[in-house]
Amino acid sequence: MVRIRWEYTKPQRVGLGEIEDAAFAMAETGRASARTLSQYRFFDNLSKQDYVYDTFRKIPNVARKDFMQMPTTIIGKTQDKFRYGNLAGKWVPKDLYKSLVSARRYYDLESVDLYKGYRTLNSYWKVSKTAWNPTVHVNNIMSNFVLHDLVDADYKFLRPAWRALTTHGKKNKTGKIQRSSLVEAATKHGVFDADFVTTELKNIQAGTKFPYNFNDKLDPFNHSINAARNVYDDVLKKNVLTKLTDWYRFEDSVFRLSVFQDRLAKGWDMADAALDARKAFIDYNIDAPAINWMRNTITPFLAYTYRVIPILAETAIVRPWKYFKWGALGYGLNKMGDLVSGGDEEAERALMPERKRGHFFGMPFLPHRNVKVPVPKFGKDQQSYYVDLTRWVPGGDVLALEGTVPGLPAPLQPSGGLAGETIFPLLVGYDLFRQEKIKGQTGIASEDFKVRWDTFTDKLIPNIPFLPGSYSSKRLETARKGLDSPYRASQSEFAALANTLGFKIQYADLKKLKAGKVLELKRKIQGFKEQINIIRNEYRRGLVNKDSAKEKIKVLANKIREQAAKYDVYFDTADSANMKEPLVDVSNLFEKKK
Repeated sequence: MVRIRWEYTKPQRVGLGEIEDAAFAMAETGRASARTLSQYRFFDNLSKQDYVYDTFRKIPNVARKDFMQMPTTIIGKTQDKFRYGNLAGKWVPKDLYKSLVSARRYYDLESVDLYKGYRTLNSYWKVSKTAWNPTVHVNNIMSNFVLHDLVDADYKFLRPAWRALTTHGKKNKTGKIQRSSLVEAATKHGVFDADFVTTELKNIQAGTKFPYNFNDKLDPFNHSINAARNVYDDVLKKNVLTKLTDWYRFEDSVFRLSVFQDRLAKGWDMADAALDARKAFIDYNIDAPAINWMRNTITPFLAYTYRVIPILAETAIVRPWKYFKWGALGYGLNKMGDLVSGGDEEAERALMPERKRGHFFGMPFLPHRNVKVPVPKFGKDQQSYYVDLTRWVPGGDVLALEGTVPGLPAPLQPSGGLAGETIFPLLVGYDLFRQEKIKGQTGIASEDFKVRWDTFTDKLIPNIPFLPGSYSSKRLETARKGLDSPYRASQSEFAALANTLGFKIQYADLKKLKAGKVLELKRKIQGFKEQINIIRNEYRRGLVNKDSAKEKIKVLANKIREQAAKYDVYFDTADSANMKEPLVDVSNLFEKKK
């Protein structure tokens, strides 16, 4: 028997994350560690590389400081099986050592019951925030259209992809099961195996028992996990949320299949086309231990950012005109909004909350994430509307420095996932998402727990319109009743429904925007005042001397003046606004004047 070693092509190696030197081991560590046999084959292959040495003496003198000896740990319940196989005890480069050992620690952590249980609950939470949220469906589809263009795929393949997926496996008029060779080929080569829903649902295995059955062998935490799993399975069987989950997976599959067709049309072979289709629309199967730990704990949606940044960077280098095109469209739409809707854009933007004033990717030369849209005048009121397109652009806020931790881009801001959104507010009384203390707390433990519990239960409800208790339903009810707020522009029921479905349209009411801006300034000044009070208390207790306290207070007082001066510019811009009249008739907007 002749044994032939399969040689991957360069695109295949790139698609697999393979690098042809010592770093290859680092990239492959996670994947190879998935199964015991794979681990040992992997370690055995590494032990034969020319950068691995049996003894310290064999290492060249100049390189010895950059090598470390692999552990000779014996696997439990075995007498002579090394954890690192034939690599045990050998000397390897430091980077390789750190990668192998950290990966081992991560996979050991995965086997801990508590951690596995939390990962399961965290996956339920992530699916509820994405696949079960109509807003996210709209955002996903719109950003997929943009991403489809950024990876240089032709839109003409979307319709055939949609048709193939909707007919494959279905009966035709004659009752015959239809088969799509395209879908079968894509499935065979793993095009559909790397989407968000499929990856997250791997952590959720359906149960079969009554949700609250008691098992005296389990601790309370694992009881809650089993209950959640069984409830989830029961809900899916009753088809309440199954469709939303299936649609979310389908949305991504259409675009992946379209890219797959595009690459085949450009002459790629089947395997390379499949690998690129996986990569182009975010391959959520990630092997990097640190990234996996973060996505399962402090930054639950980090996987998207981790995968999309290289795609955006590649487009910027190889196809920069793509950004120019979309930037021009954004600026063009905004200019149309300024011409048709009237108002004063400079004044309106000056009074917008800081979180709504940024540019795409944090780049000042790109359009604002809040784009003014052309809405002609209806009735007596001036219509100046803006739509927030942040979530419609892949990685639109990837460099936005907003959130709890100063200077950290938005996608890297720690939210804690399920624990951060529910358990943290329940225990501490602080809302990480809103970045503020939960309102209504008195300092009386019994009273505060009730307030925190209400917040806890509210956050567990999926954001689905008309679902009792959901944020979307509350917003629709507010619009229906016509409840007014001094800080938020009033909305019609239609506009409120559009917002709950992902079309983030807001009316720019200068009076209410100014009220909100004043409140924003007051919050900042209040923070500085609290810092000044801390310094005064330290002085009274003798922790700082008088001169030091005066100097610190002076610095803070100057910061208050700087903020006040900055906001005065905003207010002056609004007070001197030149409100242009909106166009009533836009039919001759582009006609030349005689």
